[in-house]
Amino acid sequence: MLQRISVWALLVACASAASKKIEIITSNVNMELGSNAQLLCRASGGEAEITWMKDDVELEADSDDHYIVKKHDEKSSELIIMGATIEDSGVYRCSGQYEDGDFKQASVDISIIQKVNFKNIQKYQTFTSGQVATISCEVAGIPQPTMTWRFHGKEVSRDTDERVTILPGQGLRIVNVSRSDHGPWECVGKIKERNEENVLQISVVINAPIKIHLRETEKNVTVGPTNVSLSCPVSGYPAPEINWTGPQGSDFSRYQYNSDRSELTILWVGKSDEGNFTCTATNTISKDSATIRLRVSVKPGIQLEEKAKALPGENVTVTCLVTGDPSPTILWSRKSSGEQLTSGGHVQISAGPMSSTLTVREVVPSDGDLYTCTASSPVGQDSKDFNLQTLPGTPEQVKLHVGPSSVLFSLGPMADGGSPVTQYHLQWRSQGESEWNKWVIAASEPLAITSLQPYSTYIVRLSAVNVVGEGGFSAEQEVCTLSKREPDRPHVKSDGGRPEGNSYRIPFKQLDDGGSPITHYAVRYSMESGDESWHNLTLLADSQELLLTGLEFGQKYMVEISAVNPSGASSPASLTFTLPEPSPTQAVSAIHQKSGVGTGAVVGIVMVIFLVLLMAVDATCFYTNKCGMLMCIAVNLLGKKHPGAKELDPEEAEISTVDVKLKGLSAPGRSVPKTQNGVRSEVTCDKAPLTKFE
Repeated sequence: MLQRISVWALLVACASAASKKIEIITSNVNMELGSNAQLLCRASGGEAEITWMKDDVELEADSDDHYIVKKHDEKSSELIIMGATIEDSGVYRCSGQYEDGDFKQASVDISIIQKVNFKNIQKYQTFTSGQVATISCEVAGIPQPTMTWRFHGKEVSRDTDERVTILPGQGLRIVNVSRSDHGPWECVGKIKERNEENVLQISVVINAPIKIHLRETEKNVTVGPTNVSLSCPVSGYPAPEINWTGPQGSDFSRYQYNSDRSELTILWVGKSDEGNFTCTATNTISKDSATIRLRVSVKPGIQLEEKAKALPGENVTVTCLVTGDPSPTILWSRKSSGEQLTSGGHVQISAGPMSSTLTVREVVPSDGDLYTCTASSPVGQDSKDFNLQTLPGTPEQVKLHVGPSSVLFSLGPMADGGSPVTQYHLQWRSQGESEWNKWVIAASEPLAITSLQPYSTYIVRLSAVNVVGEGGFSAEQEVCTLSKREPDRPHVKSDGGRPEGNSYRIPFKQLDDGGSPITHYAVRYSMESGDESWHNLTLLADSQELLLTGLEFGQKYMVEISAVNPSGASSPASLTFTLPEPSPTQAVSAIHQKSGVGTGAVVGIVMVIFLVLLMAVDATCFYTNKCGMLMCIAVNLLGKKHPGAKELDPEEAEISTVDVKLKGLSAPGRSVPKTQNGVRSEVTCDKAPLTKFE
């Protein structure tokens, strides 16, 4: 038993000894010069007598205002260092004597430091270009910092610039300083041991004499709605004042300048701006000037008659007047072929000062064309067309396609006389007749003579017409119409249809009926999709257009039209088209068509809704404010009292309401006959007080 107690006591003593500890707590072992610091010594595992020592010399409590020792309790003590100096660097030791005789201690090594700082600061330093400049910068710190320099974010040393010498702790020397050295310099002090850095920015001003650096001494421009700028770049510091002078008679109200007046802008340059422009720059150090010669050219311009009409055999003369500086070169050419014209044959060209005259002698239809006058110079080019118009030529390459009742003309190239052919005159006569039958056909229509007799002989010819007149007739050709058969297919233009909402209108023309009257037209159409479902229609014999309705927007359709006569049906005329997407109005119209609700029905629905709303508002007015049409009907027609009317006495109950006239106006009202001495008398609005409603 005693042995167990001894072991237990030994374990307790060991645990108590292990828990005894002295420790020093401080926020920073590196104290800045002149700052205050606190060191806290704390004993754990029991009470202890705590003492402070520096470099093995005991620090007595309150022995010096520089060191202050405070005892908080039997387990902790605080040492305060006031205004740290270099001598305060060293080892500080805290010792603790426990009641049972145990002695524990702890130590901390305190260093006194000084952050990088600058003395005799000069943030603005001025020099003149070409001088030896010394930029002052005194840097201090504990330990002594190293000095480096930066300019525009890059480190500067003798290795990077041989003009530079660093003066340790004092500054930077630059030999032959220039304007490129102008700007913010950074003096950098660094203590590598603490990875500490401080930067002083110094603004270095480099004054420089003025010098003008012209990029061009002569400038060539062209008259026109453009702005021209003359630049006078100036170096020098302080910033110079710049002034401009221009040619005599210049309109300076059209001249503008940039902020430092180093650039002159001429708005809408003209010929009057040509001449010398001089810029002069001045500052407190020097003065300089330079001259720019402005040469103003004028682009070629042309005045030319637009067109002239002439009959074959006449002469045509036109003059092309030009402007421009330098004087332009004038050329004539034909628009259709691009051929450049020279004097020769029946074409003559004569040149004059700033002009050229074109003469076409004894005009023929092939002379009809656009003639181009072109004026060219180094600064530009201009051209204008002259339209020579004459009669169209005689059709020569004429091919005929003959059917049972028609003749279709097909023409080869022909001279249009310089103006588009607008129509053709088609003539025919039976063999042996002298009088010609005549049809006038628009140039855009098929050139066909129809309604001829089958198996008959005819003489045919045609001529072309333009704005000048009718040209010569083609050679007469004899044709024999075919016997009766099925009709030719109808003629449909590939782009002849036009959309109308969700409908599509297609005009067509029957050129040859096969010698028998057309009985009807067979039409079928389908949406172009995987599943082709064809719809069939029949048109009357005199129809000249097809209208498809109820189509779907954005869909592509295929249409076939066949002409039918007693001999049979023609081959179909085919057409494809896509119905464009609708406008909002067209979309509403399409919905009406699909739903079967017409415009009248829509208007009726809107009117019914309006009447219902009107009655609802009127009823609300009647029951809340005693007003509205219902109130008027109740009072005037039905004789009803309004809800706010006064009750009549029994003597008055039998009396009916009547209309009264007030001051000459007829208005709904009430008069109450009263009986006085057996005689009834009227009480009207001017004799009795009105109710609130009245």
